[in-house]
Amino acid sequence: MSPKTTVASTIAAFLLLFTCSSAFAAGEDACSLLTQAQVSSVLGVPVSAGQHPSNEMHTPPANPAIDRLACTWYENGKSSFLAKRVSLNILGTIGSLTPVERFNTAKMPVRGITKEPVTGLGDDALFMVSQLRVSLHVKKGNSVFEIMVGGFSAKDVERVKTMEQTLAQDVVAKL
Repeated sequence: MSPKTTVASTIAAFLLLFTCSSAFAAGEDACSLLTQAQVSSVLGVPVSAGQHPSNEMHTPPANPAIDRLACTWYENGKSSFLAKRVSLNILGTIGSLTPVERFNTAKMPVRGITKEPVTGLGDDALFMVSQLRVSLHVKKGNSVFEIMVGGFSAKDVERVKTMEQTLAQDVVAKL
């Protein structure tokens, strides 16, 4: 498989498996699951308040319930592309697949993505590591979420994993 095909497959797999799509729980808001102080402490830099995708794009959300399933905190004073950041996505149902079924499907092997089990976090958890990113996926009961730390060097994979795990523990405590 060519490098372009591998990258395209990796992106497609992440988009298919971890795009927020329906209500997590009535009234649930991803931005309420972490505080600005928690995120700032873990990243080691001051961050802005969490933002839903519609706030980032300065447009009204097409579906407010779905918009509230994603939240990102950005390092203060930097463009979103260059900033250290944390993204939290709550998985919803896609078609007939529940969040738990999506999580279980995501555990299946995909070329170019290393999947590493994480113990002691929720009911089940795993890191997904590719050339593009590191993300932590956690299941607790019927709830599933993904957390990603960005803005760090590709050499900082272990550091990013530690940050993601720390923040995921804070989220699990609120579920």
